[in-house]
Amino acid sequence: MLAGFGKNNLTPDLGIELTGYGYYLERKALSVRDELFVRAVAIEENETRLMLVCHDVLGINKDIVNDVVSALTPLGYGRENIIFVSVHTHTGPSLIYHEGCGEVDNDYVAGFSEKVVCACKSAINDLKEVTGIKSSAEKLLAPVAYNRTLQNGPVDPFVRGVMIERENAMPIALVSYACHGVSLGRATCISADFSSEIHKALEKKGALSIYLNGVCGDIDPIEPREGQTHEENLLYIAQTITEAYLRNLVPCDLHISAGRLSETLSLLPLTKDDVVKTAAHAASKYESEEEPACQVARIWEREMLEKDEIPSREDITCGYGKIGDMGIVALPFEAFTKTGLLIREAIGSEKVMVLGCAEQLLGYLPVKEDIEQEAYAALESAFLYKRVPPAPGEAERLGETIGHLLIKS
Repeated sequence: MLAGFGKNNLTPDLGIELTGYGYYLERKALSVRDELFVRAVAIEENETRLMLVCHDVLGINKDIVNDVVSALTPLGYGRENIIFVSVHTHTGPSLIYHEGCGEVDNDYVAGFSEKVVCACKSAINDLKEVTGIKSSAEKLLAPVAYNRTLQNGPVDPFVRGVMIERENAMPIALVSYACHGVSLGRATCISADFSSEIHKALEKKGALSIYLNGVCGDIDPIEPREGQTHEENLLYIAQTITEAYLRNLVPCDLHISAGRLSETLSLLPLTKDDVVKTAAHAASKYESEEEPACQVARIWEREMLEKDEIPSREDITCGYGKIGDMGIVALPFEAFTKTGLLIREAIGSEKVMVLGCAEQLLGYLPVKEDIEQEAYAALESAFLYKRVPPAPGEAERLGETIGHLLIKS
């Protein structure tokens, strides 16, 4: 078995608009707290190939995915071999326009794919003999996140990880925890958020690293404690996650697998009359049609009414893999904790990294309780993603289905 690591700088110029945190904020980058990177890990076992690629941005677009796959397929890494994810930081640039949530800088996007390809090729060129694999699924000793959508809702307490040891080369650490990258608040600095400090901590331990965000649609970092700054809170979160990752890494077999799962998501059945009623209901919550959130709802209404047919189903694919005894599956959603729990429950193991924000982020995948509350993820988020919301129960069904599909894969 061989494994290699590569990375490339993605930091944009100052002045670029940052994404997330609300509508039409024109929140421009005024400083750089930490540089943004794309990181890639390539693993080969005989004829089997697996590559993990993570970007320090909110999410990427499908053109980037296609560009990278086209460049790497001749090297033996095709569509079924590559898992693309993003850390989902809210202090980085947009790669695809979400209504009102940060303008896209076309010049920045134009050079993005090439930078990702360079990181992936660097990982391939860095391939070294693997001497051992260790894995862990350890609970945090103290909470660093909370369920922001449901009172007393589930929070996954586990940090999951893999350590790939290599002959005459630095080991490669894979770290996964589920949390929105928003610990800095509505800042004007460029930052990968707390994941940047995880990388620094592991570098001090002599390891290269890649951070793989879990399903974080309903999970935010804890707020700073009394007298604590956002910066101090960020450092505390990173330290707590890193300590859990390192606590109990256990040797496992040297083995990998990779592939893709296909599934069809049922969407909320909407006629054009339903679209009008849905937008009107959303608009009624605001004092004025001029309020930004109301404008976003009206833009969604207009664009849905312009469609020849409103979709009722959506075909999706999910990359999956296994490193040693650690399973990996990546969902193209801001999925909720429950979906990850159902996947692991079906498989019967905590050693499954259920990742969110994969490939081109399609939107939220809310659970039934969130939909019943008409909460942000259930409806309003669909306006900015310009899509039809998933039907109630689909998050739960998808979790169970993917879990059973992974068992068969």
